[in-house]
Amino acid sequence: MAFSLINSGRRLIERVTPDNIINTGIGVLSGRANPVNQPQLAFMWEVSFRGMFASSAKNITFYAKNTAIPQVTTEAIRRYYNGVEYAYSGKDNTPRILAITFWDNQDLEVYSYFRQWANSMNDSFTGRKVRPLNYKRDISLRLKDTSDLLINGEFIFHDAFPTEVGEVALSYDDSNVMEFTVLFYFSKTDSTGEVNSIINRGIDAAGNIISGVVSTAIEGLKRYF
Repeated sequence: MAFSLINSGRRLIERVTPDNIINTGIGVLSGRANPVNQPQLAFMWEVSFRGMFASSAKNITFYAKNTAIPQVTTEAIRRYYNGVEYAYSGKDNTPRILAITFWDNQDLEVYSYFRQWANSMNDSFTGRKVRPLNYKRDISLRLKDTSDLLINGEFIFHDAFPTEVGEVALSYDDSNVMEFTVLFYFSKTDSTGEVNSIINRGIDAAGNIISGVVSTAIEGLKRYF
């Protein structure tokens, strides 16, 4: 753990050198991308679930094996005039499906969470559908830098809910970690920059600290009653 923190600090210091700051400032003012910055690494990311479903209002982050940023597809409307083709932006055909593969632990907390989420879309007594407000959540996909401290960008998938909780393969011949894939439908996608993500991360961290202090106080009071 100590070596990991040291390496993260070293990489962060390397990133905020005067040359990088100056080049970044010039790039922002000129409207050009900074060619000095390192490319985004495909494994530096994390996924979390925001908002609430059922009675859970806490942001939750799980270990995820892989996912992908969905493609953006726009149908082109083609017209011809005097034998020349002209194209215009048409219908948005972007698939609003997000697939994430998760690992699980020996308590099956991750799998149970998504099964409970899927079950919450129907009333347990009548079998009828419940209000979407009760089961839709926002999914946050954060792309991080090599220091694992700063967030380069964040994609937020709004009003998401699971449409498929994949099967879990179990076999005596397989010694791999248990994993499964969940498909989510979402209504729209927003992306934020690094500054907004850092602010949001600070707000989340402050909220978690306050929540931890309150929980500790409650546990302390329970000992006296």
